[in-house]
Amino acid sequence: MMPQLTQDMHADQTTPLSTEREFSTIPRSNAEAVWEYPSPQQFYNALARKNMAAPEEYVDVMVDIHNFLNEGAWNEVLKWEARHK
Repeated sequence: MMPQLTQDMHADQTTPLSTEREFSTIPRSNAEAVWEYPSPQQFYNALARKNMAAPEEYVDVMVDIHNFLNEGAWNEVLKWEARHK
């Protein structure tokens, strides 16, 4: 199970970040739902928890790239599975 990720602003943060989350196309194991990507605020908090500096002005783009790469990887898995049925 995924941990609950806070949407609260981090103590060291100076700029509010979006708390909006996007749904992926990747199904969860119960096949009735899909994964939900972290919001920019959750992404920032996760990086801060790991002591990884992240310029606040780039977090939105970082989340977009994260989501794009996950979707691309999932599509590659689907192509591989289609070839090996």
